[in-house]
Amino acid sequence: MIPHNSQEGLQTSDGLQIEHGVSPRSKDSSSIHEKNITVINSSSNTLNVYFNCCYYMLLLPFRPEYDKTTGQCNLDGSRLQKILVYYVMWPLMILNDITKSVRRFVKASTTASMTIRQYCKIFASLLYTFKQLKFLYVAYKCQRLIQKYLTVVKTNSLLQKQHEEPSKSKLLSKVGHYFGWRLPFLIFIFFVYIFNYFQIGRIVIFHFNDEFLPKSRLYVVMGGQNGTELDSIGKIVSGGVEIIFILVSLFDHFLVHLFFLLPIPLWVAVRRLERLVLFPIADQVNFREILGKYQEIKLISRFCNEIWGSLTLLWILDYSTTLVLNFDERVRSKSLVDVVLLFGSQALLITALIMAAEVTRIVERLKEYLTIHYKHGEKAKSGSQQVVHELIDELETFPVGIGNTGVYRLDYGFLSQLLCSVIVTLFVGVPPPST
Repeated sequence: MIPHNSQEGLQTSDGLQIEHGVSPRSKDSSSIHEKNITVINSSSNTLNVYFNCCYYMLLLPFRPEYDKTTGQCNLDGSRLQKILVYYVMWPLMILNDITKSVRRFVKASTTASMTIRQYCKIFASLLYTFKQLKFLYVAYKCQRLIQKYLTVVKTNSLLQKQHEEPSKSKLLSKVGHYFGWRLPFLIFIFFVYIFNYFQIGRIVIFHFNDEFLPKSRLYVVMGGQNGTELDSIGKIVSGGVEIIFILVSLFDHFLVHLFFLLPIPLWVAVRRLERLVLFPIADQVNFREILGKYQEIKLISRFCNEIWGSLTLLWILDYSTTLVLNFDERVRSKSLVDVVLLFGSQALLITALIMAAEVTRIVERLKEYLTIHYKHGEKAKSGSQQVVHELIDELETFPVGIGNTGVYRLDYGFLSQLLCSVIVTLFVGVPPPST
């Protein structure tokens, strides 16, 4: 909240003008009603929720802290936090990911002949392990880039929104303004994630001996290869170790939920940029200002892809493959938990991919509109022609979006080819398990 002590506006570091509104004073009035104007960046707030959750779940050794004057981000973390993350949680996560793939390979090797579906599940397990380990490597090596990314999101002028906050506001209203439309999306992400705990709890509590123990790591490695049974103490140790790994797996699964949130800042920014061009406030587009704002969007796209560009593709392949491989099994289980996990995860994945694809579509649509109406059309003016040409060149040469430069970019063409390939391969080449 910005204290009000004059009628003059306050210029922020990113060029956004914040005005302190004062109601006009009548001749008979003896007091001034003050309105507190706050600037809210809901996209930045949403990302901060993720990083703070990862911090308190011991998944990351840092959390973002921002300078209130400049908006500069610093990744803060105590020494104890780093010790717990680097020497306790991360080793457990690495061991969990590796042993999960080893367990699947050992179980498959004990069968007389492996089916195509088993080969695909082994591949999916290896892909998941590689993706998680690479994510930890990126989180360790790219902390300065992550700091820059969070800074450009926080200070992006297109993502700022003014909000008049009354003196007495309800908590729900404050939360709603803090996150905007992203609040239901965040709630749905946590809703689907929490159902993982119900699924694991159901297996551990109700199917401990029948399903849980035969799938535990120690049971498979020590007794699965030669067909021998473990004694009572061995079963207790095996079950206890597996419960620890399950808890680690649940935290580890939350780590990559970041990819549901990555398209949001870009999508919101390019939509607002398009509105500034299509519906200018003063009936005349300030192309110099538009060009500057596009430079801000380019920074978000650049740092995002530089950090997580290759990981995004791994995340899409892993998530879509796992969903399709488990589709038949979860539908046949007739369990509410399985159905929520299946369709909820699919809904989140599709929503994130559509937002990412929309970014490139809006940029192409904006470029086409500028070319038709301002470069060669009736709105072309000699005074702004040079800036218009420069803006169109920027849109053509440096398009923004989610993707790794030179490898892929998440647009509708890439999305349709990828999803069709995964679905056709798995449904045609990998038949459902026999009943």
